[in-house]
Amino acid sequence: MKDQKVLGIAYEIARSIHDTENSIEAAAAKTAELICALPRMKSAAGLTALHGQEVLEDASALLAILTQSRRKAMELHRKLELTQKQIGLDHVAFGPGGKPADTAIPEMRDIRRIA
Repeated sequence: MKDQKVLGIAYEIARSIHDTENSIEAAAAKTAELICALPRMKSAAGLTALHGQEVLEDASALLAILTQSRRKAMELHRKLELTQKQIGLDHVAFGPGGKPADTAIPEMRDIRRIA
């Protein structure tokens, strides 16, 4: 009975972290769309570059915050996987699909531009 209770809690946590990750990604995508649209809307309205600069900067800052939030969610996910192993549930798969072979989170300095 206790094992089933722990397993049920683990599934709920897994669903929650996946929902959190998906929500952050959806918000980042919408913010990126907004960032792309702002200069077009400014031009269509016949405004100069001075108009809307602070709005564009704030939207860009928001995207940076969401990107940082995504990294924190991924770090949390990895820590939850360690906890999963510590409590003996490493044989149980949570969530859809498999995991990539390399589950390390790359640092930004490790990402190189491919031209």
